[in-house]
Amino acid sequence: MITDPVSCVQKKRTTKEIFTVPGVPSSSIDSTIYDDQAREFTIYDIPKRTPLESIKKFIGEVGIIHECKVKNQRKYVTVKAKLFLKKSEFLENLSKKR
Repeated sequence: MITDPVSCVQKKRTTKEIFTVPGVPSSSIDSTIYDDQAREFTIYDIPKRTPLESIKKFIGEVGIIHECKVKNQRKYVTVKAKLFLKKSEFLENLSKKR
């Protein structure tokens, strides 16, 4: 006989918080060093114990962060970031192929 019906019900996962980190406006980007358009990247499976500042520092090495959203999951964090990438030969070759 079940005395507490609430304990038998499985708990549903709740929606996780999404933090938005404001970045630099696109009008203040130096187009000689950085790409003209922001590109969106998704980075999966970052350990949850990693501080937000070190994630921002790591992403900032690739380019300027325009917008960054961090979603907490069980053991990991997923980051969606819009970046103005540093210009390089790779970006120039990618632009020529289009």
